[in-house]
Amino acid sequence: MLIVLNWGGSTAAAFGIHGLTATLVIVTGVLLIRARTVLNRQEAPPPTPDHRIAPMSFGDPPRRYR
Repeated sequence: MLIVLNWGGSTAAAFGIHGLTATLVIVTGVLLIRARTVLNRQEAPPPTPDHRIAPMSFGDPPRRYR
């Protein structure tokens, strides 16, 4: 807003640009929140035996020095 007013723009133009920017920010926020809730509602398919990870073995547990 200050940039428009400092460069000789009208108050109506400054408020119009400010309002348009605020509207775009609100619309983007609503779309992001909506996409997040839609993704959270989808159920993940049950794991198949091919996707299971075998337990890892690292050998003996670490020794503790006293």
